[in-house]
Amino acid sequence: MSSPNRRIAQIAGTVLVRAVLPLWLLAGAGAKLADGSPRTLPRTVLALASQLGIANEQLYGLLAALIGIEIAVAAVCALAPVRLARAAAAAMLLVFSAVLVGELVRGSTSCGCLGRASPPPALMLAIDGTLLLGVLLLGPAPAPARRGRMLAALTVAAAGFAVSFGVLLPQAADTGAQPAAAGHDGDGERPPAGEPAGAPHAAPAQHQAQPLAGVPNPAPRRAPAAWYAGEPARWVGLPWQEVELLQFLPRLPSGLDDPLLHVVFYSRSCEHCERMFKLDRICASGLPIAVVEIPHSRTAMRAEDAWPLAPEELAGCEALALPLGTDWLIQSPLVLTLEYGIVTCAEEGDHRRCLGAGAAGGGR
Repeated sequence: MSSPNRRIAQIAGTVLVRAVLPLWLLAGAGAKLADGSPRTLPRTVLALASQLGIANEQLYGLLAALIGIEIAVAAVCALAPVRLARAAAAAMLLVFSAVLVGELVRGSTSCGCLGRASPPPALMLAIDGTLLLGVLLLGPAPAPARRGRMLAALTVAAAGFAVSFGVLLPQAADTGAQPAAAGHDGDGERPPAGEPAGAPHAAPAQHQAQPLAGVPNPAPRRAPAAWYAGEPARWVGLPWQEVELLQFLPRLPSGLDDPLLHVVFYSRSCEHCERMFKLDRICASGLPIAVVEIPHSRTAMRAEDAWPLAPEELAGCEALALPLGTDWLIQSPLVLTLEYGIVTCAEEGDHRRCLGAGAAGGGR
């Protein structure tokens, strides 16, 4: 490479490592911190955390730690000696790329890299892969190491961890949904199907007289501030009393011990769930189905842009809802098929396998 071209490459590498990448990392960290929810964690990270034994009660701490690491790496890239900055940049982008590949394998539609407004994993992988190639091919110009710059990097890194933990840990200290959030001893009202988007869990006064679906849960379990579903296949073969997710419900589906029952957890922000109700019309299938709505956030049952669900589209299903107060980290729809109270099928992100299996085996 000629001297002028080499100089241009060094300038480009310096701008990339010292400016572009730190700003990119800070943008992602800031977006996740503003959202303040473990829902922004990639499914690959959540699955790894579960395998490592990180409990649901620790997910806010995990999110804070990961945000702190991003801020620390941004500080190292901007201020540390060139070799260390370049190595940290390459390592961070390699980790990002590996996680994004995992998200693509899982079929995720969002990686959480930029909070809830993240683009698809394929686009993020293209961006991070391009940045990684730039870091590897364009070496920054050498610069003398200065103790003051390294001290500044460490100070910024420490401040990043302090801010992320200071913002997120108080939310983790809130132990989540009250068991009786839907009423005393689980006898409260569920939101009616036509309720405005983003409405709270308790129904308006004009709906107080409507009959309640399901049966009261005599001892609903208190949910943590965040709850990750993990691998639903682990419930297959268990009686419904040992399925933790069902125990959080203030009201239980009727017929849990019947010859056949499907329990479908869905979200009004999930496009697959919308197709499930409106195109596949699961509630008109004739199958015994209880549908359980997953809250959009800890404080709102539905997002402002939630798709509409008419009462007639619920006809034939028993409609229930998970309580507010918890970040439900569930890839919807999540379907459980029970036969005589035993889980025989469990799938997350789709409904066709379990509902089809239930239809085939319903005569047993």
